[in-house]
Parts: sequence; C-alpha cells; structure tokens
Amino acid sequence: SSMELVYIENTLSLTYKGGDSCSVGSRITEIDFICDRFAIDNYFGEPSFVSESSHCHYLFEWPTALACPPTTLTCTAGGGKYDLQPLLATRNWHISSSDGREYVI
Repeated sequence: SSMELVYIENTLSLTYKGGDSCSVGSRITEIDFICDRFAIDNYFGEPSFVSESSHCHYLFEWPTALACPPTTLTCTAGGGKYDLQPLLATRNWHISSSDGREYVI
C-alpha cells in the first residue's frame, strides 16, 4: 500500500492506495482536510463520510483547524516549561455513512 499527501487549492488531501481487494482492483481511501478554525473537539474536528464510488474509492472530509494556514501571533512565555505531549495524542475516528456502514480512520 502507499500514501500520498498533497495540497491543492486550499485543501490538504491524504490518499491511501493499495487497500484490500475489491471487484475492480484494490480499495482507495481519500481524506480531504478542510480548514475550519472553529471545528469541534478542541479544533481537531472530526471526519465525515462523503461517498463511495463503484471503483472502490472512498471519500471522507475532515474539517479541522489543523489544516488551516498558520496565523501570525505574538506570544510570550514567562520562562516556564510547557508539556506539548498532548498534541501527539492519537485516536481512532469512527464514521457512519447514511446507509449505516461503519468506517475507522
């Protein structure tokens, strides 16, 4: 399997190719990360299922503040130490399509 990350027209798109076999080859999953500075869940947002093509191509959209271009901020710290470890936390995202199918990203 392979993974490709591209940035085109303000959209960060992650594509996984070479997934499980299907009727026309192997499955492809595409996740489009869309800038949303007010996304839910502490700006991480959450993915949603968009569509599945007859060619085993699955499309998800994920509005998140993490896909937004950086903003310029003036920030000062009082010489303390800050634990940024929570930014590394990962979790599995469970998405349901309108027809009741479940996906895990």
